Amino acid sequence: MAEPVYDDISRIYHHLSYGEFAEAQKLIQTISRDSLSAEDQIRVILAEALSLTYMGMETAAEEIMVTMVNSISSFPKSNQLHILHVSAQLAMKTNSVKLARIYTEKFMDIYQSVSALIQDKANAFYGDILNIDGQLLAFEGDHGKAMMIFEEAMMLHKKLDIPFSRARSMYFAGKSANVQRMATRSETLLVDAYNLFKDIGYIEGQMNAAQELVVTYDLQEDHTSRDFYYNLVRELSQQVALQIIEQQNQLEIYNLRSENATLRQQLQALQSQISQGGDPELEKEVEYLRAKVADFHDIKSVYNSLKDQISQMEETIAQQNVTIEQLHAQLDAQTVEIPVQKTVRVDPDDLEELRASDRLIDTIYNRLREISSAKIRILAMQLQISQHNCNRAIEKLEDIGAVSVDSWNFASPTVSVTPHI
Repeated sequence: MAEPVYDDISRIYHHLSYGEFAEAQKLIQTISRDSLSAEDQIRVILAEALSLTYMGMETAAEEIMVTMVNSISSFPKSNQLHILHVSAQLAMKTNSVKLARIYTEKFMDIYQSVSALIQDKANAFYGDILNIDGQLLAFEGDHGKAMMIFEEAMMLHKKLDIPFSRARSMYFAGKSANVQRMATRSETLLVDAYNLFKDIGYIEGQMNAAQELVVTYDLQEDHTSRDFYYNLVRELSQQVALQIIEQQNQLEIYNLRSENATLRQQLQALQSQISQGGDPELEKEVEYLRAKVADFHDIKSVYNSLKDQISQMEETIAQQNVTIEQLHAQLDAQTVEIPVQKTVRVDPDDLEELRASDRLIDTIYNRLREISSAKIRILAMQLQISQHNCNRAIEKLEDIGAVSVDSWNFASPTVSVTPHI
């Protein structure tokens, strides 16, 4: 089958539907907007805001959207739906829950009032709004209704072939299933979400799905699968950290390009004035602007320098990983797994096994103190010691008949047990 042929704007939206936001942004920068119709200019502006939103450049996206939102009533209904669709996603990314609710409700009001033809054209936006509506319901604690909304969004995204949005709906549905302790359903949703994020190359989505799968396998008490995804989260978190640095570099280049475009416009205007009649002051200003434009061409060297810094950071992380893996191997070799800062409170005279556990904690703590503060920070971020580890320790003590659990307090990490002498 022949590949579909896209014009530039269609290619931009194709990139967005597959989560390829950096590619969309690069293509946006090459388009001459002056030659576009008013409708296409709006589409490009909103595509730019959406790509910036998911590249972690929310402030730049907000600068674009504030004008659009303030003048929304002057646009046709189809454009209003598009503006509200982007605004709602930006609000969720910046944790502006109340604002997201306002945009979502406004979108639904307009969507239900327009013709079937406009609704068909806006169905892709409607699917994303359903996703946001589901997130808001989950935020309010109504996970049952949220899952129904996510299921509807997933079906629409599948029909329209929008894999990025479909994977997001799967992920959020899986989170709600975990809250309801529906481990089998959450596993299906989250594994599918992880694989779809992996297929389209969206690393942050892979990491989020893997993190939630750790919770799923905790519920199932499947420690092998749980540990697999736990280690996978550590690997992906490093890639996401490097991606964030890359996106910051791209934001700097994006800002410099915008500044350069403005300078070129000023330069052309001044040159036009000079051509109509010499003016020494104007000629000085032109020379100044020419120098500024020339400075812009140094971006590549600056960017290459930043890329070198990223490579150095990758090497540093690889070296730190050696230390982390060694510590993990030592921890895994121990009989009882009890994380730092977790305590089991019993009468110290009652149980010799717990005394050994206390000594193990001291050994681990002293070993951690020997590591530099920088390495400790990396361990704290990457190991993400959870309540699961302490729970496993108590399970092992129960298995050998040492204690029986009377109560567990999650607010403060303590457990009340009855020793078996």
